[in-house]
Amino acid sequence: MSPIYYSLIPYILYPVITFLISLTLTRLCIRILPLFGVISYPDEDRHIHNKPIPTGGGIAIVVAFLITAGVYLFSLGYHGTCFKYHGVICTDFVYKLLVPIVILILAGMLDDRFALRAKYKLTCQFLICMVCWYNGVAFNSILGFVLPGYISFFLTVAWIFFFMNAFNLIDGVDGLAAGLGIVASVCMGIVFIISRYSSEAILILCLGAACLGFLRYNFYPARLFMGETGSTFIGFMFGIIGIVSSNKALTLSAVLIPILAIGVPMFDGFLAIWRRVGRKVLNQLEPRSIKKNSKVFYGDREHIHHRFLNKGWSQRKTTLVLYCFALFLAMFAVISVLFHTVANGLILIVILMIIISAIRQFADIELWDSAQIAILGLHKPRIGFLVSLLHPVFDIIFIVLALLITQFLFCDVFSFTVFLRFLHYNLLYSLFPIVIILHVTGIYRIHWLRVNLTDLLYLFKMISLGAVLGFIINYFFVNHTSIKLFIAQYGMFYLLINVFILSERIFLRYLRFISTKKVS
Repeated sequence: MSPIYYSLIPYILYPVITFLISLTLTRLCIRILPLFGVISYPDEDRHIHNKPIPTGGGIAIVVAFLITAGVYLFSLGYHGTCFKYHGVICTDFVYKLLVPIVILILAGMLDDRFALRAKYKLTCQFLICMVCWYNGVAFNSILGFVLPGYISFFLTVAWIFFFMNAFNLIDGVDGLAAGLGIVASVCMGIVFIISRYSSEAILILCLGAACLGFLRYNFYPARLFMGETGSTFIGFMFGIIGIVSSNKALTLSAVLIPILAIGVPMFDGFLAIWRRVGRKVLNQLEPRSIKKNSKVFYGDREHIHHRFLNKGWSQRKTTLVLYCFALFLAMFAVISVLFHTVANGLILIVILMIIISAIRQFADIELWDSAQIAILGLHKPRIGFLVSLLHPVFDIIFIVLALLITQFLFCDVFSFTVFLRFLHYNLLYSLFPIVIILHVTGIYRIHWLRVNLTDLLYLFKMISLGAVLGFIINYFFVNHTSIKLFIAQYGMFYLLINVFILSERIFLRYLRFISTKKVS
């Protein structure tokens, strides 16, 4: 047998074994779990099923994956020259995950059986994240920039915590979480195969195969639910894989791959946090109109899949449409890996367009609540005065962001270190002229909460004046290898700062417009 074909066997063999184990265990769970009272009963506030169904079936996914992963890692020493091992995930790496995985499984099983209160579940999840960081499963660097310990701790805990809850929150329609897990696993598996990281590819494909075996009995009409055990475990594994891949990445597009791979759960989790935090703030500003489910960690029926169901869609149609969204993002993630060296700018633009389109399409509730918060809050004199004082800070942030995007678009190999060097040479000549012009000409004395067209035109003229002054200073005092490239870069920078600063000034008017609309 050809060595090439032999080397492909593990990519097929281990996922097939995982699928068969998961399929078998899932059938057993359907019969065994009800005997222990692990059943999900209908709940009008959170659930959409109308009859008791066994839950906690995610344990089949967990056990199937762990068995296959253990066999694979144990067999690495016996492949010889037939299958060359590449990757970060090895036996020593898995040992660091044993304690977090045990805590996760126990907490998930207890929640599936006894429906633990939110504070206990969150405590266990934070404990899991902190143990991972303590054991060295953490962000060590991003875009080639070595992270200080406190930043590494914060990013690691936030990353794993959000990934776990993203899949937990999206698990509200039959087959949705398992199907999205399959799509994300295949996406990340292809990315790792292209990058020649065999261990990560095999393990993530095994996770997808475990989800596929479970999906056989979880797709509508479901005979078994995944429960907390399965959803948090799937999110946890994607979070860990994301940390591994991000530590290796030297480009921004590569860092975004794990996020794109689980784009649908990630976006739904983002909306959930936005919606619940916004509702809590809104209730504090207007106590008389307390809304139901205003607690941040209280479940609701306003997730993406619920909004499709409220339009009259069936569970099957909702699930398939969200599968298609996930497939689109997954294909884009793979394409970005293949062409990142020649299409960095296009990748970033498309990602921004996807985010903006998704927010406009699905975040009507969140936008309306945010508009109400802005209108109510800005009527308070202290808050309005504070916003006016913060405008110079916002402008500086926008200018630095414009420099970052410009560097990303015109740099073949983007890294944080390269950006810092670029910022060091361009900050003095690009940022200060604009900020000084805006300050001297009285821009910051305008009450932008009552913005009008004349004020916006005046702001545009002053930004242009500051940009021209910065262009002249850059041209005469900074060495440039190519004048045409310099003009193109500065033109893009000028366009971006106008978009950012003007958009921030007219944002309040947009919020007022949103606040007058009714949310369906």
